[in-house]
Amino acid sequence: MTGSHTVLNIMQKQSEVPSKEKNDLWFCHQLGSREHYSISRALHKNGRLALLQTDAWITPKVARSLPAMGPFQSLAGRYHEDLATARVTSFTPGRLCFDVRSRLRRDHPWQAIERRNEWFQRRCLPGLRRGLTELNKDRNRDLAVFSFSYTARELFREAKRHGARCVLGQIDPGPQEIRWVAQRCGEPPPHESPPLSYWDSWREEVDLADVIIANSEWSRGLLIQDGVSPEKIRVLPLAYTPPLSANCIEPHSYPLSFSKSRPLRVLFLGQVIPRKGVSELFEAIARLKDVPVEFHIAGPIVTEIPVSVRNATNVRFYGSVPRGQAESLYAASDVFILPTHSDGFAMTQLEAIAYRLPVIASGNCASVVIDGESGMLLKNVSSEEIKRALRFCVESPETLRRWSECSFDWSAYSIESLGNRLRDLREELVHG
Repeated sequence: MTGSHTVLNIMQKQSEVPSKEKNDLWFCHQLGSREHYSISRALHKNGRLALLQTDAWITPKVARSLPAMGPFQSLAGRYHEDLATARVTSFTPGRLCFDVRSRLRRDHPWQAIERRNEWFQRRCLPGLRRGLTELNKDRNRDLAVFSFSYTARELFREAKRHGARCVLGQIDPGPQEIRWVAQRCGEPPPHESPPLSYWDSWREEVDLADVIIANSEWSRGLLIQDGVSPEKIRVLPLAYTPPLSANCIEPHSYPLSFSKSRPLRVLFLGQVIPRKGVSELFEAIARLKDVPVEFHIAGPIVTEIPVSVRNATNVRFYGSVPRGQAESLYAASDVFILPTHSDGFAMTQLEAIAYRLPVIASGNCASVVIDGESGMLLKNVSSEEIKRALRFCVESPETLRRWSECSFDWSAYSIESLGNRLRDLREELVHG
């Protein structure tokens, strides 16, 4: 356990908060460092976080004493300074032991995922039970239990026993996304698909949840198609803070015209998988041989690359890249492309815009790009549409320059904005 506050300390501090905030306390659960702990950070900033439970939490002081290689490397970044004074419970040694046992058992990937999700909930239950019991002594307290999807079922069962409200953070568009992508990219091999038990557990989470947070209207739509009640779903965009260096970035410089000596530099950054639209992108690359375009593709490669693309002189694959190299790629490119078939949000859109990079994206993710102002929305995910968009960029460097100069309202994605939305959400739940 880290952090100096007990639940009693939290209650005492809450007495100093204006009355309309007084009754609002959250227990957050997070396996991994998803979204840089933004939900917990937003709540803690407003004095509304009772407890964060997470699988691993490594403070900078501890991190400096650990080896840079080995199992600890996978847990790098499991900390955030915004939560330095928060009450945080973690199970770091247990997480490392779990990973070692999983490797020794040679668990199937989905089996490992399900076991890890169950392990995490078992470890969190005692702390949640103690916290809810203690805070329920004050009947004026209104308590909420938050967990991301696929790690919430047992926690929500416990929350219901204590009369707490359950808030589910849906990390993806759910099983309908699997079907949507399969219709467009082909059925994945059986061993790559989640087992029925995975979805059965999720459906119980959905039933137990009082509210479900989706990160985009796209995700909300797919959840509704899968039978999730629209009345339960609220759309809250992800929080994102541009890096400090981005504040000094000038709009990109573009030539009067693109040529073989100065081609249009197109960046794709993300998993190189069919769901991200890479098959259609590869087809477009093959059809643009005579157009001055250069492709930079960064991210783990999890699909077969056509020989014609792999050997093309105007295509470079980087594999997984660290944060610093990703920033350099954003800065060196002319346009960012994301022809995804489905993403719950697609944070790379915001990262690209932070580096003043115009974005070409599909509509199958969060609505970040303003068509014709900060980039272009694809009418559909097809090689022909991608080719059309890139030809337009090659022929319109002045438009790219204008898109790069476009101002962007970052306040909608701030931690403060997320905190306000969570407050409004709780007011809605409490007062109807």
